[in-house]
Amino acid sequence: MKQELIDPNVYVGIQKHKLSLDSIALAVCKVCQIEVKTLLSKSRKREVVDARKLVSIIAKYKYDESNIYKKSLSLSAIGKYLKKDHASAFHYIKKAKEHLINEPDFIKKFKQVNSEVRFYR
Repeated sequence: MKQELIDPNVYVGIQKHKLSLDSIALAVCKVCQIEVKTLLSKSRKREVVDARKLVSIIAKYKYDESNIYKKSLSLSAIGKYLKKDHASAFHYIKKAKEHLINEPDFIKKFKQVNSEVRFYR
């Protein structure tokens, strides 16, 4: 199995059919140039909140495509991963959809993250 280094402390192996929240978060952190601990912190800085929006929307919709059982991640699962509640995850997804319509910087990051996200074990 091919090993790829994304974060100096984390090795992940490539596999076809599974996408994890960890792999999504690592890709978002790489594109947004923040650390995972910052993503999961209580920070309300714009760049951190935008990163959480990216994690939420990609986890909700791209996970559906990759999951061979076609079960989507619940808002509770996404919120729990981000150390927030389901309402925060819902709000992040709602705002991310709005940003994908009228914010060029957010759209650019979204496209970069989508190209970075791979299917991991």
